[in-house]
Amino acid sequence: MKKIIIYALLVFVCMLSAAAAQIPLWVTDRTAQFPEQQYVSALGSGGTAQEAKDDALSQIALYFNARVSVERNAHLSMVEGGEKHRSISSDLSVTSESELPHLLFTTPFKNGKAKEWFVCAYIERSVASDFCVEKLERCMHSVQTALDPICGRSPSFADMQVLCEEEQALKSVETLLEKLILLSRQPQDDYSIKIRRLRADIEASLAEARSSATFYVAVQGDDDGTLSAVIKEILVSQGMTLSTSGRYCVSGSVAMAMSENDVGVFACPNLSLVVVDETSGKSVYSFAKQYKRWGHKTADNARARALVEVTKDIRENFRPIGEI
Repeated sequence: MKKIIIYALLVFVCMLSAAAAQIPLWVTDRTAQFPEQQYVSALGSGGTAQEAKDDALSQIALYFNARVSVERNAHLSMVEGGEKHRSISSDLSVTSESELPHLLFTTPFKNGKAKEWFVCAYIERSVASDFCVEKLERCMHSVQTALDPICGRSPSFADMQVLCEEEQALKSVETLLEKLILLSRQPQDDYSIKIRRLRADIEASLAEARSSATFYVAVQGDDDGTLSAVIKEILVSQGMTLSTSGRYCVSGSVAMAMSENDVGVFACPNLSLVVVDETSGKSVYSFAKQYKRWGHKTADNARARALVEVTKDIRENFRPIGEI
């Protein structure tokens, strides 16, 4: 009987050992499998494999966002390699895994007893750093190539559009540099200096272009001047100057197609705008849209409601020289 009990205990111990052996090392000791010197990693868990993966993705994204915050504001202290609080991961906005260079995931593991899934997200620092350097240099070269023909001459409207595009591209370059600094643990001063020079060149060329970019607005059908006022506001906010004899004319028309049925009166706006360079007579930007119809009990209120929606759309999307 004693032998049977001993044998049963041995079998039980062996079963426990076998069960423990099946649990991946990255679940029980993540940094043992993914050392901090070599990897950026995060362990995610959830009720399903996808939930565990999403949790791991949020945490590794939080690592980058939080560390950048530390670098910028110098008011937050975090121990590198420590676990991040998942409660603040909901504030993150990661549109795709491609935002994180060379991000990989382990095969999902399910702990049958706890009915919980685990996934580890990880990035190998050296591989991701090399990727960031290559992409960084390629993007900076692209920006510089676009600037070379513009710098040193009086920029045109088309040049302003290019400059605004490259200004947006440079923001992506700066984000990429932040990732490189975190991955390599090096300050990357050379790249920082080059980026500052590119930004200074863009800002100087844009300032020169805006100083000579005068405009006036003439929109047919805009009887009360509501749309014209919004267009002027947008262009002035982009640094251009209003002038009755401006170089650029924003012309076009807005029309309301009216209809009526038992429910009420409906207004369907049609907008067409074009920016013309008066010195050459060429169109440098156009904005046209056929909107859906908006209804109300009276024709005046239907028109007013439609005009509000058109105005809102112009504020959001009318950008002759791009985003500023």
